[in-house]
Amino acid sequence: MHVGVGARSGVSAAEVLALVAECLREAGVTAGAVRALATLDSRAAEPGVVAAAASLGVPVRGFAAGELAAVPVPHPSRAPLVAVGTASVAEAAALRAAGEGAVLLVPKRKTRRVTCAVAAFVPVRPEQGAPGVRLLPLTHGYIAGEPGSPPTIPTPHTTAAMDTHTQSDAHDLRHHGDAEVRDEKLIDLAVNVRTDTPPDWLRERIAHSLFGLAAYPDGRSARAAVAERHDLPPGRVLLTAGAAEAFVL
Repeated sequence: MHVGVGARSGVSAAEVLALVAECLREAGVTAGAVRALATLDSRAAEPGVVAAAASLGVPVRGFAAGELAAVPVPHPSRAPLVAVGTASVAEAAALRAAGEGAVLLVPKRKTRRVTCAVAAFVPVRPEQGAPGVRLLPLTHGYIAGEPGSPPTIPTPHTTAAMDTHTQSDAHDLRHHGDAEVRDEKLIDLAVNVRTDTPPDWLRERIAHSLFGLAAYPDGRSARAAVAERHDLPPGRVLLTAGAAEAFVL
């Protein structure tokens, strides 16, 4: 497990550690799984980054801008591309440190002065067949096959798995994304197919929201929260009811 970090000059160790901890929680792993903090070589000696790595008990690995620029990243940004020549320091550094065949467990997350991403090497499973395709069988914070991991991956409880409806024609009109995750064919992060979801806190919020069904939703607080999270003015935030509404707009 390697953590990529992009940091502005003067960033504190507390800021770095807070975002790293958030990303590790999202990945479902503990700080003990981290092997290194990876970043741009010009930031490898940044006191906040060095202190954060020392707190985690891992080294800091610095990479030249040219090395990071050669790493394809899923969430490029113009600002770091113009400033240092790579479209995402955190994602590129995490992938570069984890080595060939690495995948992002957590894509770029950011605060005002820090970006963070988590990557790990996941070997190809023999039954996958297609070269270069990797599955990420994560469950309850473990990578399958590692010491201490569960012997099997629980079968997700999905609506598709419980649906007894069958069709005789060639087009399955009841086919949803969760149908692809049965029998460990694919890890689908786009739909809620994880075991034990939704969590209790989300169930409680959904239940509480039923009391406000008589009114149209007021998105101002949500827009303000998203704007603050991404350091943007609220006027530049547009929340939609899924991708379809965004396409229409």
